[in-house]
Amino acid sequence: MPRVAAWKRLLEENDDYRRWYDNLVRGSLNTGNLYARTLYRICGTLELSPAQLVKTAREDVRGFEDTLYLIM
Repeated sequence: MPRVAAWKRLLEENDDYRRWYDNLVRGSLNTGNLYARTLYRICGTLELSPAQLVKTAREDVRGFEDTLYLIM
């Protein structure tokens, strides 16, 4: 039985994530997959959902950028 990548679970669980991903893959499937995996890793590292990640970034852009810099 084939294994499903962990980030693909978000496609089924989160409509906003699915919409974002679908828009990306219209341009390039590889880019969509790369960005989706990256977003999944960042959310996992920061222990935030994609929606919480956006909310955090909107509230404190500079602090969010600093946080991304530290985890990269």
